[in-house]
Amino acid sequence: MYVHIDNASKTDSYCDHHYCYHHISPSGTGVAPFRSFIQHRVSQGYTDNMLVFGCRHRDADFLCRDEWETLSSTGKLTLLTAFSRDQV
Repeated sequence: MYVHIDNASKTDSYCDHHYCYHHISPSGTGVAPFRSFIQHRVSQGYTDNMLVFGCRHRDADFLCRDEWETLSSTGKLTLLTAFSRDQV
């Protein structure tokens, strides 16, 4: 997985203002490093967060499910999911 964060302002922080967008699409356990990134943004008051999460089974593989769904239901996260082995 490759993630590029461009620091256009060249300051100590990679995102000093509200209009700094990051598209994060981790899969499976790759979501772990981005969990703290989203938690930090939420703690700073940002509500325009989006997570695209995919795995095989919702009930077995949906890591941090309760946290993501709580953030989504409170309007702090747009959550897009895909589960490749679950039947619709």
